[in-house]
Amino acid sequence: MRARFIQSGISNIKGTNLVLLISMNKDNQTKEHLEAFFDLVARLNEDRANFRKVIVVVTDYVNRYYVGNKAALRLGDDWINENRTTLEKNSHLVEIVRWNSLISDARFENRLNEIEALYDSDEEFRKITDNLCKRHSGKADKKSAKQYLLEECAGLSLLDDARICYPAVNLNPALSFVFDHFCTGATYHGYEVSKGLEGENLHSTLSKNDRKLVRTANCLLFAMKKNGLNTPEQQIKYFVEFTSRSKTLET
Repeated sequence: MRARFIQSGISNIKGTNLVLLISMNKDNQTKEHLEAFFDLVARLNEDRANFRKVIVVVTDYVNRYYVGNKAALRLGDDWINENRTTLEKNSHLVEIVRWNSLISDARFENRLNEIEALYDSDEEFRKITDNLCKRHSGKADKKSAKQYLLEECAGLSLLDDARICYPAVNLNPALSFVFDHFCTGATYHGYEVSKGLEGENLHSTLSKNDRKLVRTANCLLFAMKKNGLNTPEQQIKYFVEFTSRSKTLET
């Protein structure tokens, strides 16, 4: 398995702490998928990303609205035990924060009250939250789903300037709204994990400079396709022009 950030660049998060959100019972956040994420962090650190820490937020206890207190905590225990090898292998980077610890923050109750008031007063936020509740209708009633979502927003909004990572293109829209509303400084960095292709396995054996060349080539190929240059003749002409411009800039 191999992970990559979906966004094109990571220059704005170099030298920071990453916050890895862990949802319960998600196959793409356990075992080889989790290992692939930490492999990604290691590769980027080799290229001077200088990530200091990965704060792993285990969102177990917020699931009590769906499964009850004991079962929610057991979800977190099971996830940690299942992934203990990967977590211990990366112990120099990992800090595990479980949900009941996060909401014990002295600021939490006030923030939750503010978000509940926001739900009552802001039509846009209320509509976003209600739509998300409908998606969770198979798990619990609307009241429980709403409590889950508002608590999730309150807890995560306390992570000032968080660089949030999660295996999805977009962040939960309720969280995005709350982060902007309270000016938390949080940014979202979605990633994906897929089965490594033959070329990707080779990539991991290359030197740092060769990996940079591979990335440049991939960017060129993407640009060609985006501009409708699909034939070999068109692509060769584009490459020659690109090379010529590069040499001009160097001189």
